Amino acid sequence: MRSEEAEIAQGTQTTEAAVGLSPINLLVILLGALILMVPTLFNRDVFLYRDTTTYFKGAEAGFVKLIGPRAALAPPIAASSELKPGPGMLPGNAKKIASSPDKFVYAGRSIYYGALLYLSLLTGAFFLAIFVQAVLASATLFMFTAAVAGLSWARFLASIGILGVATPLGYFTNLAMPDVFAGLIVVAIPTLLLGFHRLTWNARLLLSGVIAFGALGHSSHIPLAILTLVGGVVLLMISKVSELRLRMPITLIVAAILVGLTGEVAFNQASRSLLGQTPLRLPHLSAHLVEMGPGTAYLNSHCGEVHFAICDDRAKFPVTWTQFLFSAAPDKGVFAPADLAQKREISEEQTRFAMAVFRDQPLAVTLGSVQSFLTQLAQFRLDEVDYPPSLLTRFASRLPADEFIRLRASGAAHANSFEAYLSVATYATAVIGLIVFIGAFFVRLPIREGPRTEFVRLRQAASVLLIGIAANALVCGVLASPYDRFQARVIWLLPFAALLLLAYFRISPEKEQSHEH
Repeated sequence: MRSEEAEIAQGTQTTEAAVGLSPINLLVILLGALILMVPTLFNRDVFLYRDTTTYFKGAEAGFVKLIGPRAALAPPIAASSELKPGPGMLPGNAKKIASSPDKFVYAGRSIYYGALLYLSLLTGAFFLAIFVQAVLASATLFMFTAAVAGLSWARFLASIGILGVATPLGYFTNLAMPDVFAGLIVVAIPTLLLGFHRLTWNARLLLSGVIAFGALGHSSHIPLAILTLVGGVVLLMISKVSELRLRMPITLIVAAILVGLTGEVAFNQASRSLLGQTPLRLPHLSAHLVEMGPGTAYLNSHCGEVHFAICDDRAKFPVTWTQFLFSAAPDKGVFAPADLAQKREISEEQTRFAMAVFRDQPLAVTLGSVQSFLTQLAQFRLDEVDYPPSLLTRFASRLPADEFIRLRASGAAHANSFEAYLSVATYATAVIGLIVFIGAFFVRLPIREGPRTEFVRLRQAASVLLIGIAANALVCGVLASPYDRFQARVIWLLPFAALLLLAYFRISPEKEQSHEH
C-alpha cells in the first residue's frame, strides 16, 4: 500500500456528515429495493431452490410443535402425472435427503431463515421475505455508497440498477434462500470499519443486524464473516488506520457474529430437547477428500487397520462429492442411502477422517485444497435458475398449493433464457470489475476533483471486499467443494466496487492536450 493510505487515519469524523436512516434516505433505500426486485417481475414469481422447502418446513415443524396444528401451512398440491420425473432424475434422491421420517434435522438449514420464509408464507406468498431481503440489500449497499465512498444517492441507484440486472445480486435477492446475506455480510464489515464515524447509530445497528441475521441464516456465513473481519483489520492496520478508530466497529461486528454462534448453539439445544438428538451435519469434508483423491487413497490403504463408516463404501470410489452426499444410486451414493445411525456416524467422523488423511498425505491434501480454492474463485456460473421437471415434482409435494401454482406459471418453470443470459453477464461484469480494480490500484489514473481521502477510503474498502470474495472461496471451495452457486453469491461484489471506483475516474482534458503536443 502507498503512504497515502494513511490519510484517512488522520480522521475527518468530526466534520463528515452523518449517514443514517433519515426519511429521504429511507425513500432512496425503498426505491433501491424495488429496483432489486425487478427479476421477480420478469420471472412472474420469486425464485426458489431445491433447499428452499427444507428451510420453511423446519420452521413450520417448530411452530406446530409450539402452537399446535393450527400453525401448519396450507397443504401441497397433488403431483400430477405430467410432473412425474423420468429415470435418473433428482427428486427421489433430494426427497430422501430433505425428508425426516426418523425425526432429525440438518445443521446448516437455518431455522431462523426458515422462520422468515414460514412467516412470509402465512401472508400467502414468499413476496414478503423477498421484500425484506431487497430492503436489507438496498440499505447495506446504500450505507457503503454514502458512508464509505461518499457518493450521491443518484450514483447509488444507478449502480443498483446495473447490479440488479447484470450480476447475480438481482437473482440472489429474489431467491428464497439465505445466499444473498453472504455478500451483504462482506459489504457490511468494511462499511462499519471505515464508515463508522460517518454513520448514525441507527445505521450502525442496522448493519450489525444484517451481519447477525446473515450469521444466523447459514453456518458458512460465520467463518466467512470471521475471515473477512480478520483480513480486513490486518489490511487496515498495515495501511496505518489507527487501532483506536477500529475498536468500536470491531466490537460491534464481533457482537453480531456472536449472535450467529449463539443462535446455532441454541438451535442445537432445541433440537436435542424436542427430537432427542442434535442436528445432523452433511459430511462435506469427507465427500470432498474422496472426490479430491487423497481420501480415496487413504481408505484403500488403511481400512484394514482403522475403522471409518465410509470404509464399507470404498468400492464405490472415486465419486463426485454430490454423488457421495445426495445420490441414492446403490453404486454411487454413500450418505443418502444410509439409515439414520449410519448417517450420524458418517457425519460425526468427518473431522477425524480429514485429520487422518492430512497426516497420511499432507502434500496431496494441501495441493488439492489450493487447487479447490483457485477453482472456486473462478467458478460462478448461474446454471440452476430454471426448474427441471424433477424439481417441479419435489415442489409439488412440499409447497402450499397456491405457491406451487404461482411457481408453475413462472418463467423459471419454462426454461426461459434468463439462466444463460445471467451466466454470461456475470462473467463479463466480473472481468470488467477486475480490470477496474487493477486500474484503481496499480495505474495512475486521473481522479475527479474532491477530497482524495474519499477515494483512498473507497479503495481500502474495496480491498476488504476482495478479501471477502477470497474468504468465501476458501470456506466453500475447501471446507465443502467447488460449486458455481457458492461463489456466484459474492462475485457481484467485484462489479459493485468497480462501479463506485469508476465514479472517481475522469478524463483529464489538460493531460490529453499535453499528450497531443
